[in-house]
Amino acid sequence: MNRKIKFIIDTLKHPKLACKIAFDALKQPSLLTISRKAPGLCSISLGWLIYNRVLKSSHKSRNIIEVGAYKGKSTCFLSLAAKKTGRRVKSFELFSGLPTADPVLDPRFRKGDMSSSLEIYESTVSTYGYREIVDLVVGDARQTLPSEIEDFCVAFLDVDVYDVTVELLSFLIKISQANHSNP
Repeated sequence: MNRKIKFIIDTLKHPKLACKIAFDALKQPSLLTISRKAPGLCSISLGWLIYNRVLKSSHKSRNIIEVGAYKGKSTCFLSLAAKKTGRRVKSFELFSGLPTADPVLDPRFRKGDMSSSLEIYESTVSTYGYREIVDLVVGDARQTLPSEIEDFCVAFLDVDVYDVTVELLSFLIKISQANHSNP
């Protein structure tokens, strides 16, 4: 399905959201540019949602976490919001594709699906986002995230695999609880 038809279908399903996205795209044309030109799978509606979530966060942390950057399109949306709010994006990506998935829980995915390259990511984020405020950590976030993150204001997990998602959410909940119990 081509992009224009998909956008029309999405607009018909969510006309109020489509109006908000269109209005914000007029105020921030980079949102539309990222959506139309940056390679990747992040739709304009998802990009707009994560962009606005960062803008609306009142959390004091400067860290925005992204796990599963693929080609960098979602990183661009996040970096745009980070720039406006004085924050940094901590982006975690394997580039070698998905890890082994449980065929019962994740029947659509196979090991290695969604592989990308550092070169594509760097090109995308440098062209359509703000690379200077993005800290990229290459490797399995289950191992790298704990040593990199002490607090965060927004987390965007796009890892596709159930077991990995559960493990990362459990870790992020612990961080969040620790930060709320020690003001």
